[in-house]
This record gives sequence, structure tokens and C-alpha cells, in this order.
Amino acid sequence: MGFRFRPRFRLLPGVRLGVGPGGPSLVLGPRGLAYRVDQRGRHIETAVPGLPLIFTAHTFEDSSADESLLKTGARQVAKGAEEDAMTTLMKSQDDPAAAFLVGLLALRQREFSRAIAYLRFALDHSDQMAALFQSEGLSPAMELMITPEITSAVQPDRRGLLLALTEAYQEVGRTEEALQCLDQLHDEAPRDIVGGVSRAELLTGLSDPAGWQEVVSLTDGLSCKSKWHAVFLLYRARALALLERYDEAISALTEGLRPVGPEEPAVTLALHYDRGRIYQDREEYEAARADYQAIYDRFPDYLDVAQRLGHAP
Repeated sequence: MGFRFRPRFRLLPGVRLGVGPGGPSLVLGPRGLAYRVDQRGRHIETAVPGLPLIFTAHTFEDSSADESLLKTGARQVAKGAEEDAMTTLMKSQDDPAAAFLVGLLALRQREFSRAIAYLRFALDHSDQMAALFQSEGLSPAMELMITPEITSAVQPDRRGLLLALTEAYQEVGRTEEALQCLDQLHDEAPRDIVGGVSRAELLTGLSDPAGWQEVVSLTDGLSCKSKWHAVFLLYRARALALLERYDEAISALTEGLRPVGPEEPAVTLALHYDRGRIYQDREEYEAARADYQAIYDRFPDYLDVAQRLGHAP
């Protein structure tokens, strides 16, 4: 059957500012496929994330004349003045906390070379970074897109830096360096499922059967206990399908769809879509239609499901 998946993609709509009962919130993504956070970082609605990074708004006291560049830049980030924030924070020489924010802003703006340079500097001085934020009373809240289906909260620490660097390296095709970051994360936190998911997504995007087999080995015996297990099972299924082990791929997707805890809609949609594609390619049309219909009932504009159901030309 020669199953193949779409390469990693990013939706790149504009960023809209919404105002509701909880105060200002950032909305990223087209209508119906948005990811929203309010000014305290609470998730208001979730579907397909639109950009690699979401900065939540942050409440600050009134500024003072002797305010540090780091705090001024953080204030500008919170207000959505990202260009001003970049200019301010880049004036703060040899400050790993400022470098952390510049690196993440650059990643969000798809300036990957700048993102890598600043994130590497912050990583090399990560032992100082948390104390610098704490000294200013700052506690950054942000979400990093790990795969097109799911985001993870990241903190100003080595883990957050390694995950962000992985994304930056992956975007510019520097796969070996991305894997080295994930190796470091695994050495420091062997049971970190977010790092495992990031590795699985990276390896399934390569034309390397050894990498696909590594994903299968990483996920052997995995059951669905959370949204992170569900997305890990999604990439297990993709690796199995690439290896033409379709029955096992269907089993992994079915396990990923087993209800456990809060749902991550984008993961659920991807699980149904991939299972539907396998069923369709195996000419099991009734089963395929059931998966596509489950998507269409919630998001009629999701990829090409309308066409696959015969609802669009």
C-alpha cells in the first residue's frame, strides 16, 4: 500500500486579540481551529494550534524609571508588542533570561537562525536564568508546539530550552542537532513523555526505516493514559504504517482513541483521520467512513474529509 503521511506543517494565520469576561486573550489559528489562552494562561478553547509558541499576557504593576530591560521587555511581550520587546531585550547583553525570551520570540516569528543563537546562549548559561527571572518577580507562561497536534507548557529551564531548540533545529532541517537536544533531555529526564513524543514526530518525518522502527520500539506496550499517551500512539501508528504493519497501526490508533481524561481535540481528529485513511486504502470503506464522519460532525473543514465523504467536489 505504500502509506505516506503529510510532512510537518504550520498554519500561519494572523494573531487576533480577543476580549472576554476573563480579560484579554490571544487567539491563534483560523476560525474553528483556534487555540486561545487568557491573560492568566488558562486554556479557554483548544483545537489545532496555529503557531509554534503562544505567549500569555501577564499582569504587571506600573512601570518605573529604573525598570530593568528584562522586565520592560517582558511587559512588552505581554502587551503583544513583540517587535518592541525584541529590540528591548536584545539590548540586555549577556543576560540568559533575556536571551530565552528573544529566542522564543524569534522562534514564534520563524526567525530560526536568531532563535537558535539566543536559545543556545541561554542553554549555556541556564544555571543563572531562573534566578534572573525570580529577581524581577517574573514567571513566564508559554506554550510550545511539540507536534502539529499538541502543545506543552515550557518553563525557563534546561528542559524548556532543549524542547525549543529541538523545534528550531527541526524547522531548518538540522535533524542531527535536534536529536542531540532530545538525547540530552532523555539523559536528564528519561521518563519525560513530551521529549519522547517530540522524538517520535521527528523520526516519522524522515525517510529512514530505522527511525520508524525506533519509534515502534519506544512505544512498545504503550497504553492510553493521557492526551500525551494518545499523541504518542498516533506517531507509533504512523511508524507502523510506514513499515506496512497496518493491523498494528489500527490497533494503536484505536487505543489512542480510548477515552481517558480531558480530550485534546486536535489529537482525536488526527487519530480518526489516520485510521480512516488506512481503512480506506484497505478498501474497508464502511469503517473509513465512520472515522471521517466523526471528524466531519465536529470540524467539516478539516483537511479533505468533506471530499472523502463525497460532500465536496
